[in-house]
Formats: sequence, structure tokens, C-alpha cells
Amino acid sequence: MNFFKDKKEILILLLFVAVAFLSLALASQLPKDLSGDEVVILLSNKVAADPNFPDHDLLASVSFQSYLYPKLINFLHSNFSLETYRSILLFVYVFLTGYFSYLALRLLKFSRAIAIVVSLIALMPRMSPGSTFFGVFTHYESLGRSLALPFIWLLAAYNIKLLLTKKKIWPMFLVAGVLVYLHPVSMIFFSAILFLLSFIWIWKNENFKQAIVKIIKSVIAFSVGAFFLLKEIISTTASSVGQVGDVSATGTDYANALVYRMTWDFPPETILWLRHVAIVSFVFVIFIVGFLLLAKNKKIDISPTRKQIYYWSFSLIFLSVFFSYLIPNLQLWLVRNYDFPFVVQQSSRIFKFYYLGLFIAFAASLDLFRKYFKNRLLFTFIVIIGIVSSSIGFEWSQYLLGYQNYQKEYILQSLQGPRSEDKLSRYQEICAFIDEAGVDQEDLIISSDFDLRYFCELRIYTSFEEGTTYLMKGKESLVYWHQIFTEQAKVLDSDDAQDLLDFADKIDAQYAIVKSNSPMIDELREKQLIVKENNSLAIIKFIE
Repeated sequence: MNFFKDKKEILILLLFVAVAFLSLALASQLPKDLSGDEVVILLSNKVAADPNFPDHDLLASVSFQSYLYPKLINFLHSNFSLETYRSILLFVYVFLTGYFSYLALRLLKFSRAIAIVVSLIALMPRMSPGSTFFGVFTHYESLGRSLALPFIWLLAAYNIKLLLTKKKIWPMFLVAGVLVYLHPVSMIFFSAILFLLSFIWIWKNENFKQAIVKIIKSVIAFSVGAFFLLKEIISTTASSVGQVGDVSATGTDYANALVYRMTWDFPPETILWLRHVAIVSFVFVIFIVGFLLLAKNKKIDISPTRKQIYYWSFSLIFLSVFFSYLIPNLQLWLVRNYDFPFVVQQSSRIFKFYYLGLFIAFAASLDLFRKYFKNRLLFTFIVIIGIVSSSIGFEWSQYLLGYQNYQKEYILQSLQGPRSEDKLSRYQEICAFIDEAGVDQEDLIISSDFDLRYFCELRIYTSFEEGTTYLMKGKESLVYWHQIFTEQAKVLDSDDAQDLLDFADKIDAQYAIVKSNSPMIDELREKQLIVKENNSLAIIKFIE
């Protein structure tokens, strides 16, 4: 508690509280709605609580009950309105991420000024391959993976400090194992990177034997910390393994299904994101490289500790980029050519740790720049440009330049026209509309609208979101899902109503929900199969 005896530290804590309130003020002016991730989690809570929920056995295999974030979402959703609970979540995320990153930088002996400005810069969201992001400031990033980010900052700082002082690292990995309960994907991937970084560091600065011994101890400690969650993941995966449907699948079939379901994990999607990364990173890369070249030319003294921090940061940058592309593409190649199982999912999201390495290296450069070049105006300019060099700044640039494909969640709602109806209100109307048509919970509906499962508690044939369920079951099941989902999509897009009728007969469906502007809508009216219709949807009942 000696840290807080300094009144300046209390003021800094209050600063990050103020920043969190500022994020709420901004978020109130931005478009917002329930994300797909939130709907999946809320549905999993419903399914877990109700054994009679439609398609319970299928949906129950995607369970989040062991994770902290879904429990937090369930508690807030049960006790507060949608607007309130999302505001609480965003406030907590922004405050913890900002303040913990400040603490991490202070732990590395950076000055208060540097720690504050780098924390504020890093708080701004930046997108990366894997359709993920680093930083949190709006509802768009207020997801489970953001809950792990404050602790990732602290783990990074402690890892550097322990390696610098040659102290035991296994206690840190024990804590990292416990933190897996926050968000497994983020914490497991980051811990894996830390294992490798620590091994290389210890081998380089001590010896190979010490590196092996310390990493083995650390792996054991991590496994102990994450034991119950790892056990659940293994048991859930094992219990879900089994073929669904009568399908024979080759490695090529499996690879095609994987790319279809997880487009964000593979090229060209992951390559396209590099444009965004290059733009939002440009200022930081130029500043770091430029300063190091200047320091070399001017013979500026960089302490051994700062050099080690640079080494750690650049190693993290390289490993994050390298493995985010190597792991998914190597796995896909093995699946396609040698019929290997696809084990590590969402590995392209390792890339986001690139930003962590970038900001720690930026902090080291900015700290030395401030020390040797006492130009406050230039320092302030660099800080402002750093804050603007974010996904928020990138999307605003696209909007102002008239580019239509901007991320609407980052642009003021007042500039985009009237606020659209929120998902909860919209589906209350849709569910009432479907209920009036006589659709029962037991009826099978041809539709790919996953939200109907959560909001209306209905059975739909299949959807893109529940592909995760089949992914967990292995090759044959995912290929089966890929076949039935693409078949349903083709039928729903068809201009021939007979295709829909044949498909309904094949799967024994009682209803279908199609868009009112579907190319087959006139033919369905002629056949008198539409039992209810409005401006957006038409409900078709199949004659038994």
C-alpha cells in the first residue's frame, strides 16, 4: 500500500476512472447492439438452465460454464437492463485495461508521464488478423477476450522483471494458469508465447539446462493453476466426439469446411488485415526504428535493462506474427494433405500480442526520447498522433473520405441517420409475429437465423454460429454441418419454390422463414403456403 501513499498515484487512478467515464459518454453516441458472441453466451446459459430447451443436446456441447466472463454476463443480464449491464461492463474493461497497463509500465521503471501516455495510447482499440483487437474503448470491443487484457499487461511486465532479475518464474505461470478462467483462448495462447520467450531468454542469459528445468516447472505450475478448466475442456471435447449424420469425409473436405467456418483464421482474410495493421502501426514503427537509428548515430547510451526490454518486445512481436500465420496454415496443410486432426483453433488471434510488444518498445523509445530531447511540443504531437493511430481513427478517416465500407460501430450515430431498433426489441416483435403464425417450439424451421434460438426459443435446422458445435466433434461432424448448412443456404437463395418444398420434405420441416423479398416469394403465394407475412419476413407452412 506504500504505492498509494503518494497522492500523485491516487490522482492517476482517478484519471483512469475519468477515462472510463469518457468511454461511456462516447459509447452512448455510437451504434450499439447485442453482439453475436453475447447471444451465443446468453443462449448457452439458457440451455444449461433448461434441460427441455429445444435442441438441448446439440447446443449443450458448446458450454461456457467454467469461464468467468459468461458467468459475469449472466449475472449482469439477470439483474440489470441491457443498457446498464453493457455500460457496467465497458466501464470495468476500460478502467482495468488502462490502469493495469499503467501499473505494468511502472513496474518496468518507466516514468509516470511515459506510463500514462503509453497506457492511454494502448487503450485505443486496434484490429488485427483473426478479426480480433487489442485495446478497448467502445461497446464493440466489450467482449470476453477484453477481460483478459489487463492481466496480460501485468503478466508481460512481471515476466520481463523476473527474467531480468533471474528469479523463479513458475509462480507467475501458476497465476497465469488461474487467469485462464477469465478467457481461455487469450490466456492459453499468451502463456504459450511466454513459455517460449522465457525459454529463449534463460538459454541465452544462463544455460540450456536451466532453461529446460525452469520451463518444465513453469508448465507444471500453469497446469496446476488451470487444472479444472483444462480437465473440463478435455472431457467436454471427448464427450462431444462422435459422428453426426451419415457422411464420409476426406482431408480435403475437412479443410474446405474449416476454411468456410473459420474464414478469419486463414488467408486471404488474415493477409487482408495486414493493411489495417500497417496503417495503425506506422507511427509507432517509424518512431521506434527512427529513434534507435538516431541513438546509434548520436551514440546515445541505452542501459542494459532497456536493451533487454527491447529484446523482449521485439521477440514478442516476431513470435506473435510468426505463429499467428504458421499454426493455422500448417495445420490446414496437414489436414488437407495428410488427413491430420485440426487441434489448435483461433490461432490467428495470437497476432494481437504484436501490439503489446510494439507498445512496450514504444514506451522504451519514448522514455529515452523525452530524456535526451526535451522538446515538449514534439512529445505532445507524438502522443496525439499515437492516440489517433487506432482503429477508431482509421474508421473515421474512411468515413470522412467517403469510403462506404467503414465500421459503423466507431462513427457517431447522429452522422449515420436515426438509430435502428435494437436487437432485443426487434426480436420481441419477430417472436410475437412467429407465435401468431402458430409455430410451436417442437416445430422444425428452415432458417439460418441463430438469434431465433435465443430470443424465440425455437428449433431451426442449422445456422452458421452452431457450426462451432460440430467443429468440436471432429472431421465427419464438421463436414456434415458444412454440407447441410450450404445446402440450406442454397435452398433459401433459390428462385424456385419447389427446391424449398423438396428440402422441407427431405428433413421433415414444418415451417420455413424467408425474407419478404425472396425471389421465390411470388410462387409461394401462388401455392398458398404463406401463413403470415410482413414487410421483412414471410412464414411458410408446409402441407403435411
